[in-house]
Amino acid sequence: MSSYNRTEAHSHSRDQVATESRLIILGAGMPFRGEQHSALRDTSHNGLVFDWLLHAFNSVRPSVHFIGGYRIEDVMRRYPSINYTVNPEWDRTGPADSLLRAPFDDDAEHYVSYADVLFRESLVGALSEARGDIVVAVDSAWRHRFSGRSQADVERCEKVTLHESTVTRIGTDIISTVADAEFLGVCLLRPEVSRELAHAWDTLPAEIRKAKVGDLLEMLRTRGFSVRAVDVQGDWAELNEPKDLAHFIFGTKAQTLDRLQRLVRRSRILEQVSCTVSEWQADPRSVLASVAGAFANTKLVVRSSALAEDGFSSANAGAFTSVLDVDASDESAVRSAIEAVIASYPDENPQNQVLVQPMVERVRTSGVVFTRSLAHGAPYYVVNYDDVTKSTESITSGSSREHKTLVMHRSISGDDPSIPPSIERLLPAVREIEDLIGYDALDIEFAVDVDGHVHVLQVRPIAVEHGSYAESDHLVDAMLEQAVELFRARQEPGASQVGRRAYFGVMPDWNPAEIIGTRPGRLSVTLYRYLIMDEIWATQRAEYGYRDVRPAPLLISFAGHPYVDIRASFNSFVPATLDDGLASRLVEFYLDRLRRHPEYHDKVEFEVVPTCYGLNFDRWRALLEEEGGFDTADIDQLADALRSLTASAFDRCPVDLESINTLESRHERFIASGLPPLQRALCLLEDCKRYGTLAFSHLARSAFVAVTLLRTAVSTGALSREASEAFMESIRTVTHRFTEDAQHAADGRMERERFYERYGHLRPGTYDITSHSYGEDPERYLAPMLAKADTASVAGDRQGEVDSSDGRPAAWERERQAFATALASAGL
Repeated sequence: MSSYNRTEAHSHSRDQVATESRLIILGAGMPFRGEQHSALRDTSHNGLVFDWLLHAFNSVRPSVHFIGGYRIEDVMRRYPSINYTVNPEWDRTGPADSLLRAPFDDDAEHYVSYADVLFRESLVGALSEARGDIVVAVDSAWRHRFSGRSQADVERCEKVTLHESTVTRIGTDIISTVADAEFLGVCLLRPEVSRELAHAWDTLPAEIRKAKVGDLLEMLRTRGFSVRAVDVQGDWAELNEPKDLAHFIFGTKAQTLDRLQRLVRRSRILEQVSCTVSEWQADPRSVLASVAGAFANTKLVVRSSALAEDGFSSANAGAFTSVLDVDASDESAVRSAIEAVIASYPDENPQNQVLVQPMVERVRTSGVVFTRSLAHGAPYYVVNYDDVTKSTESITSGSSREHKTLVMHRSISGDDPSIPPSIERLLPAVREIEDLIGYDALDIEFAVDVDGHVHVLQVRPIAVEHGSYAESDHLVDAMLEQAVELFRARQEPGASQVGRRAYFGVMPDWNPAEIIGTRPGRLSVTLYRYLIMDEIWATQRAEYGYRDVRPAPLLISFAGHPYVDIRASFNSFVPATLDDGLASRLVEFYLDRLRRHPEYHDKVEFEVVPTCYGLNFDRWRALLEEEGGFDTADIDQLADALRSLTASAFDRCPVDLESINTLESRHERFIASGLPPLQRALCLLEDCKRYGTLAFSHLARSAFVAVTLLRTAVSTGALSREASEAFMESIRTVTHRFTEDAQHAADGRMERERFYERYGHLRPGTYDITSHSYGEDPERYLAPMLAKADTASVAGDRQGEVDSSDGRPAAWERERQAFATALASAGL
């Protein structure tokens, strides 16, 4: 059997063809090959594999005739210059019937191909050069191709038996166990066969009209025409699966770029010279001569192109050597670069390749674009790029300090104004490659020159299995649409709030990003809302003296991600005594300041909104006057209201602390009760809100007020930093108690079981009750803490010189009176 030259050299020119060539593409009978097949095979973004089929015949440049029925209008719109025949009975006949409808030219050679198969251009040359009245393309590796598929698929395909390169039988009725190869649906008919078929319509049996092309060729063989075979040895594709086209196109780095080079229009792939390791070892001078002949007076990049470098299941990006700025005129430098690349390969596979290309000149931007997110295959383009250093490797090597990342939903328009000018032509180029490959999970290295031309340096599949995209894309899009609708709906402030716009963030208030995470489970979100974010947060603010914004949830979820309603938060920090007019102007100013300074999103109470009266209120006064345009009377109203609110904080802590004691006592009674578990849980949750999270919210607010007073006392010179730190270090916190108890349990002063009992209710995710508590897995969580406990850790918790009279550090005692005087002067 003849085996075609599987290299992708394009040596077969039109001048070598003795007679006129025609290409007949059969699309009419595709339902016979499976319902997924069609004459026009759509891929992602409506790209067409039809382009690849036509491209395979570039070297022959035949006139093209398409015979179809199914969706033939689509083909005609896309390719108006080719010839067409409509088979009106396409749904009742087979491919053989369509072929017999072709306008055969008695003196021409006719290439025939099913519309849903792909093969290399070199196969066309091999068919032309083979002897025989009929030359068919077959695959002797067909059993491997059908690995994992059903026996029905194997039996249904067109098969051949062979004697050397002569076909002794062809058809679907050959038993699979005796078949030597599969027929691709691709063949070459010499003029004498064309003449036979041109006049055969009335002489052929009627049943042939429902047959496949192989059955028709078998009939011709029995009539005396010789049939020869060219073996593709697995190097082809029939489009059964979404990845079939991509698997056909992807090869080594050099092969993939070569296959795409002559098809891309929106990007550039520079010319290349490539060689295998075996070719280099056998004749390095020939390779060097090819490089010198292709590239003169230019700088080269010599890159790896190993068989195992990139694939669908693994990636070795950056694992092998690349040599840049190689002088093409320096044979020694080129030789050294090629040998350096080969030396970087971990195996000795002689089919590993080396790729030589010109360096991209005058680089403006370079980087990598992933056409889906790496972690989950979500429908987003992720572009990592460097538009500062002018290097083509700064991103891929990880050396860039000018790294920028742009994330765009796959539905984004190519001319969207948010796309930076330095990569404005990248998206159309990427989408074209997706269309050509029929695959949308790609990793593409690129460079953009100063003229805006996009140069493609590498194309490979993302080596992460993301599963089925279709359903997840649909869900993502649906959730995004819901999020947009919710965002628009939340722009209305409601009766209890002021402010025209609503902004949302993950950290400005009650910090959900830290407490439940940016992608929490539904149970975590529900618990957090129930215990705090739906009502308790606003109740606390109203009871404390701020504006009452109830009913207004603070937490809003967009597509499963929790966000704080910043407008509601800022409303809740306006003192209740201010009228709606001033309150509205204050909230608008706060929102606008955060919009202009998004870096303040996690420190709004220090940089955006004054929520209590500090000793440095003049700083806020200047800000409100200079940036907000507030007059003295407005600012004085705010100052007096904050001063009153701050002063009241001194009186409420005992009541809030007593509420916590009430919660503890009621908790013990509920635990000991005989209530059913679910009812007991509901009672505990309600108690947690009433006596726990509300009191905690008050105490946390008072703690913030206290810390603000200390910090502003230091900033105004009323208190030294040493005294402030000494005071803070003297406070006995839960952490101190935990550390002391761990030490006591470690040295035997407390039983370990008691330690586990006291702290076993804690869990890594406070609101995620599906995670193990410390008590459920003490050897993992609590035992290591006991192992680390030592006397020094406890002693270190109470640093500083201590006055034995009341346990306060002496540094604090020396300045306490000065601090009290400063508070009194401020009206506190």
